[in-house]
Amino acid sequence: MLQIAISAAFMVGLFKLFESKNKKHDLAEIDWWVGAAVVAVPAFIVFFLRTALAEKLGVFLIPIALATYFLVPFFYFKNMLEYPAKMAALYSVFVPVVVVIVEIIFMVLLVSAKG
Repeated sequence: MLQIAISAAFMVGLFKLFESKNKKHDLAEIDWWVGAAVVAVPAFIVFFLRTALAEKLGVFLIPIALATYFLVPFFYFKNMLEYPAKMAALYSVFVPVVVVIVEIIFMVLLVSAKG
């Protein structure tokens, strides 16, 4: 949960940066809850896929997880917040990047704490 909260904080910062550069559109405001939703929902989907189908999917779970981290926020921005497709894709492409960076930081901290 701490990983989701840190990822959501990074996402809100990136979204606010994009919003400050793009003032010409009258769009829904992105806040903490949106940042948490675009990280937490794909995280739970990937968790359930990993627990249910880990033996069958194997290494194919990695591209499926990255696609999930892109597609879920894309459809959230496009359909629920009614962003244009181009802006939804721009906002969604950074979700897997931020999640992977935070995951690497947590793995490094975990390994350094053990040994």
